[in-house]
Amino acid sequence: MKKIGYNYLILIGAMAVFGSDTRAALPVTDGLVIHLEADSITGASNGSRIATWTGLVGSGMDAVQPTADSQPVYVASNPLFKGHATVQFDGTNDWMDLPSGSNCPFHVGSFTLIAVARFNAVNRAQYLVAGQAGSANDRLRIIVDWLNSYWAFHWRIGSTGWPGAINASPDTQVHIFGAGSGDGIAEGFLDGVSVGTASNSSTLQPGDFNIGCFKGASSFMSGDIAEVIVFNRKLTAEEYAQINEYLTLKYILTVSEPEPADGATNVGVIHGNNVDVSLQWKAAADLNNPTQTDPRVKKHYVYMDTDNTDADPNLYYIGEVMITDWSSLAASYGPVPLSYDQSVSWQIEEGLDNGLLGVYAPGDPNNWRGPIWSFKTLASVPVIDLQPQNQYFEAGAGEVLLTLTATTGFPPLTYQWYQEGVALSDGAKYQGTQTNTLVILNPDSYDEGGYSCQVTAENGSVTMSNTAIVKMKRLAARYPFELNANDAIGTNHGTAVGGLFYTSDVLVKLDGQTWAAEPNGVSYVQLPAGAYPKAGFGNGLETGSIAFWFKGNLYTRQTVIGSANDGLTTLIQVQAPYTGDGVIRLYMRSENGSAIDCQTAGTTLLDNKWHYVAVTYEVSSGTASKAAIYFDGKLAAEKTGSVFGKMADWTYPVTIFGLNNRGTITERCIGMFDDLQIYNYELTAEQIADTYYNVTGKQSCILEYASQFDLTGPDGQPDCKVDLYDLTAMSAVWLDSGLYPILP
Repeated sequence: MKKIGYNYLILIGAMAVFGSDTRAALPVTDGLVIHLEADSITGASNGSRIATWTGLVGSGMDAVQPTADSQPVYVASNPLFKGHATVQFDGTNDWMDLPSGSNCPFHVGSFTLIAVARFNAVNRAQYLVAGQAGSANDRLRIIVDWLNSYWAFHWRIGSTGWPGAINASPDTQVHIFGAGSGDGIAEGFLDGVSVGTASNSSTLQPGDFNIGCFKGASSFMSGDIAEVIVFNRKLTAEEYAQINEYLTLKYILTVSEPEPADGATNVGVIHGNNVDVSLQWKAAADLNNPTQTDPRVKKHYVYMDTDNTDADPNLYYIGEVMITDWSSLAASYGPVPLSYDQSVSWQIEEGLDNGLLGVYAPGDPNNWRGPIWSFKTLASVPVIDLQPQNQYFEAGAGEVLLTLTATTGFPPLTYQWYQEGVALSDGAKYQGTQTNTLVILNPDSYDEGGYSCQVTAENGSVTMSNTAIVKMKRLAARYPFELNANDAIGTNHGTAVGGLFYTSDVLVKLDGQTWAAEPNGVSYVQLPAGAYPKAGFGNGLETGSIAFWFKGNLYTRQTVIGSANDGLTTLIQVQAPYTGDGVIRLYMRSENGSAIDCQTAGTTLLDNKWHYVAVTYEVSSGTASKAAIYFDGKLAAEKTGSVFGKMADWTYPVTIFGLNNRGTITERCIGMFDDLQIYNYELTAEQIADTYYNVTGKQSCILEYASQFDLTGPDGQPDCKVDLYDLTAMSAVWLDSGLYPILP
């Protein structure tokens, strides 16, 4: 059989020119200011250096490189880009200048940039585009970085910071990279999908604007660019989708929609001692007729890795399909006889017309290669497709459900649930202990712990599920500072370091409290290693809330509670104040460098009055991380971001009244603090408002109706009630309108 490696060589030579490739037009042109298309390069032969990449829009909107040694190379027909031309950069010193500074036809506050490119695997940062003169906020960067996996694809625009981890798996495939900014919000894109937003206030024109490196001096790109498109405005979502679809069809989409789906498990039909698998896919589409197969494609070549070993990473040619009907995209091959428990990789290569009344042979570099897909055949042991998930429950909840789904080549399946390794049986506490769904009835603190399920197939093979953690929503720790740093509800007592003072000037008098802490900018409280918040489901770090009372009038940047592990790893800090105008900040970071930074716009925190601060966060579950800050019972700020990776155990214990910054206590506090509470779940706006009311007697208007109907009160000001005062005010407006009836 013919062997084709995963990373086969691209042979640069005489490539066939297909006269039938009539190009479709760019679907959006309003605001188009720069357009570089390698297909449009003229007067260059394959392998020659490019001094000027002439743009398709406007005079002088070109990419240029007058220095011969730094000029990239023209590739007349690149099979990785469906045979389209590319400009190839060597990763050493190749780059090209774009119109910069006052000559640039857009500014970083209003633009969209889209580029079709691929990168070679080089263990450092590589810049696709870069624009920045000096240290000004004119920056425009799109980067791929193999060395820092959490920045594998990264972007930065204007005054934005790094917007967080985007793509943790760099590869050498063709992608559509994008970035844009408008209305104060910058956004990055990968293959048409938004990968995060960040605020951007800059309206500068990018300086030292180029493709292929950073400022002509470093981070040189190794790879190919096929097309660069720039608009002087931020495209709408619909417009971006149109261009992404156009570019995908033009450069990337060779074959798609595999069946079995990529990553599928328990695939196939039992046929004797074999498992038969039929392969289906959609062929490479014609750019001008997307529902039809590209007329240049004459055969489908099928490759498969059937040896099920990691020692040989290659795919082997196993057969072909001759095309006789181009009116449809549907294609199929098989069935292929395989075995149980087999991991299979497969790929389709589109055999192209060679221009000589024939078809290029399997493995010819002129052919188009589709993505590599994989699946697993029918399992002889149970396969758990959906694992039981961690669950919170509230005190007094009626039940908790844990469920899983499993499949096997040898049905039927039987189930047995366990708590901490002890087999469970149906009764007053549990139901469904021998099914795929366990019901915990009337759960309480004794039901907290780890639950798992053993799944058994008819042939006796066994699979154990992951352990799902069940936790009660609770107040995890409370520090009332009653002349000590003890945890009032647990055993995580703190140790006061440096002579912590206490004051009787308190607002919180719940539960007989009479004292508050008064750190002097020197003292702090060191919590024990196992104190909250800490890593692990239900332990208050991945999801939780921190609340406290503060009184002060002197500014110093201070951390009320926080700790930071070494490097760009797990960190939490609550800063109040963060700046001199009373900004409150929650900053968190995970092991892979994902971060969320939530800040208020400024508060009356520093007016020497008692104020209530509460922060809530959920960073490691769902579809996005989120954080919120409440001030005196009302929402003051909220932020969303990418889902975090793992939150690790603390290397250095959590500190109150300072940040334990990798063993050094910084940002120590001044002012008065009372009743610091740590929860293992997100408090609701209502719960926070209730706490503020219970201490102060003041109501917080948190419901939507308040802004519409709460017009006044006994003091002539809104009082968070809709009552006769408001009805009177509304009636007066109604009477003034002249629309009242005339009485007889």
